[in-house]
Amino acid sequence: MGIKNLKTLISSKDILAKSLTGQTIAIDASILLYQYFVMIRSYGSSGLQGLLKSDDGQETSHIQGFLSKCLKMIELGIKPIFVFDGIAPELKKETLAKRKALKKASRDTIDKLLVQLNNNNDEDQEQDQYQEQDQEEITDEINKLEKRSIHVTKEHVNQVKRLLTLLGLPYIDAISEAEATCAQMCKDGLVYACVSEDFDCLAHGAPIFIRHLKFSDKKNDGPQEFKIVNVLKELELNYDEFVDLCILCGTDYNLNIRGIGPKTALKLIKEYKSIEEIAKVRPNVIIKDLSKIRALLKSPVTGLIDKNDIKFKRPDIVLLKKFLVEECSFNEELLSKRLEVLTKGSSLKGQTSITTFFKKA
Repeated sequence: MGIKNLKTLISSKDILAKSLTGQTIAIDASILLYQYFVMIRSYGSSGLQGLLKSDDGQETSHIQGFLSKCLKMIELGIKPIFVFDGIAPELKKETLAKRKALKKASRDTIDKLLVQLNNNNDEDQEQDQYQEQDQEEITDEINKLEKRSIHVTKEHVNQVKRLLTLLGLPYIDAISEAEATCAQMCKDGLVYACVSEDFDCLAHGAPIFIRHLKFSDKKNDGPQEFKIVNVLKELELNYDEFVDLCILCGTDYNLNIRGIGPKTALKLIKEYKSIEEIAKVRPNVIIKDLSKIRALLKSPVTGLIDKNDIKFKRPDIVLLKKFLVEECSFNEELLSKRLEVLTKGSSLKGQTSITTFFKKA
């Protein structure tokens, strides 16, 4: 889920990932898993490119992505707690159905384009410039559709959970939306910040929200930090007004309203303070289940998370290597070098050993 176009209204603070050293953070694992599949899909002249696979043909790009990110965080002394999606709220079912239909339509179109592309390649004639251009356009369209047709399976999720367990890193199965649980953990002081790509964490009232958790040494190419206090101050809104602004912009629980973009939405909220008051002067502002949507944003069902249940354990390097080499077909020699951080811990000055890293949050 995402708050549509909210980014156009607010500013972030560029930070370096190493500034999070020593902090515990809650990460929306579900969106990260999806992101890894999106990032590596690219169709070329010899078929789908970039997908890492085991010897038996199973995709392992998501394993590679999570492993790399986890090892880098351990090296920097950042403590991640991964949160996976639970059962989606009833109001989101329509959105999920539309996404499913879009994936199927994208896959059907890809199949047709592949047939067209293969027919072009089989033509026994020299291709001219226009034919090459046509093939380029078809390939570009396939690449776009591949990203829309990604399906993350329960098996993919379970593989990542197994990896995290072997790394000694905790994960939580959310009752409902992962971002809502991340935000609640931040509000309860269990973590310093919540990490995701969408802005729902802010709509849920998370004190600190981080996007683009990358590990560049350049500030303008690293994480973006948003603090709800600064966001409300910048927009000149209180939290209740901000939630109504998010709803007007559009969420997965409701569509945005025709003729009302983010700037107009902000102007209306500032003038009238609530969606009900706006509706009195703008009859087209009709949002079904408004009170339920507000509740899902302001008071989502997350359950009680006990800090004592969040444990960082020592990694099981033997079983980790066995899993990655035998089941995922990783190169054992290269893997051994990458896993050295699990015995050394953080490389940053002032950070303690791996023994100290793998303790309770």
